[in-house]
Amino acid sequence: MVDAENILKTLPGSSAASLQKGLVDTILKSKNAQSLPADVAKRLLSLYHDDQLGSQEGLVTLLQASVLIEQEKTAEMLQELGLTEAAAKVRSGQ
Repeated sequence: MVDAENILKTLPGSSAASLQKGLVDTILKSKNAQSLPADVAKRLLSLYHDDQLGSQEGLVTLLQASVLIEQEKTAEMLQELGLTEAAAKVRSGQ
């Protein structure tokens, strides 16, 4: 499993908003959403309800969820944002 917290520590703070949008889009457009574990889905909903998706915890949960259901699409999205190192970690499962 990808160490989402470790990946996020290496990202510039200025990328948080675009990262959040990209991860939400990846999750919502996924045809594999049914394979998202219920506890992760509930956590996402709770963070959304509390307007915390952009927080460190929110981004960690979004990244974990996105990788669980769309690992390659998540890596592609990170690459498009110029987050090459993060994309490589997601691809390799680090």
